[in-house]
Amino acid sequence: MPKAAEPVEKWFKKLKKSTTPKFKIVEFYVQDIVSGEGQTVFPVGKANISFSSPTNFGIVVVADDRVTVGRDPKSPTLGRGQGIAALADLADRVLYLNVIFYFTEGRYKGSSVAVLGRDPMLVNSRELSITGGTGAFRSARGVTEIINCSPYSPTGYTCLKYVLYFSLF
Repeated sequence: MPKAAEPVEKWFKKLKKSTTPKFKIVEFYVQDIVSGEGQTVFPVGKANISFSSPTNFGIVVVADDRVTVGRDPKSPTLGRGQGIAALADLADRVLYLNVIFYFTEGRYKGSSVAVLGRDPMLVNSRELSITGGTGAFRSARGVTEIINCSPYSPTGYTCLKYVLYFSLF
C-alpha cells in the first residue's frame, strides 16, 4: 500500500514560504512491448487514412508499460508508464505522447509524474515536457530526455531510457 501523501493544504502553506526551487534528476527505463507475449501497448483507434498514410497518421494506442531500474527487461520494476499516444504527423513518424509514470516501488513509491509532448520516435534522443506530478513529484516542472536504448521495432519490443530534469518548490 502506498504511503499517504502530505495533505495538499499543509504542502501549499509550506510552498508559499519557500521561494527556492529544488532541482532533481531521475533516471529509469521503460519496457515497451507492442506485440506478442507480454504486450503492453494496444491500438484503440485509427483514422480512415491510417493504413494508406506513410506515417500511419491517426493510429491511437494505449500503453501500460513496465518502468524498471535498468535497461534489461528482467530488471526490477519501479512502476508503470500509463498513457495514450497518437501518430499525429502527416509527414514524419511522430507521436503525440501523454503518459503518467506511477511508481509502485522504491524511493518514489506512491508518486507519479506526467510527461507530455511531441515525440519524433525515430530520433535517438528527444525532449518532452514534464507537466506536473503527485507525491514526491508534486509541482514538478521540467523536461525529460527520451533515449532509444534498443532499435525501434514496429512489431515487438523497445527499451526507452527516460532522464527527468525538473524543479520542485
